[in-house]
Amino acid sequence: MESNENSSSYIKRTIDQRREARTLNMIKHPDTRNECNDKDSKIGAAETFYSKLYTEERIDINYLNVILNHINKSIFKDETEKNSQGIYFEEIKQGVKRSPRKSSPGLDVFPH
Repeated sequence: MESNENSSSYIKRTIDQRREARTLNMIKHPDTRNECNDKDSKIGAAETFYSKLYTEERIDINYLNVILNHINKSIFKDETEKNSQGIYFEEIKQGVKRSPRKSSPGLDVFPH
């Protein structure tokens, strides 16, 4: 705490910050783009969003093949050597320092 701050003001500010971080002030429905003002419409918007997010999309196989044909089928020797080198602890520390502080860890336990 800062010297000019008493414990009750610190606690109140902390509670307000946490409440604000957990509150969905305004969201728009992904289909209608209308504002969701009540709990039920927010839940409906979230259900729609996540059901679309996890629904399998069809892809154009021909277009995919066009894209894949632009990828080199081999890499140069210097790229092979660079990619085959070990990873050092110092490199991991540098990567973690560049990561956002308020990011959740991914499957590799590093924040992204």
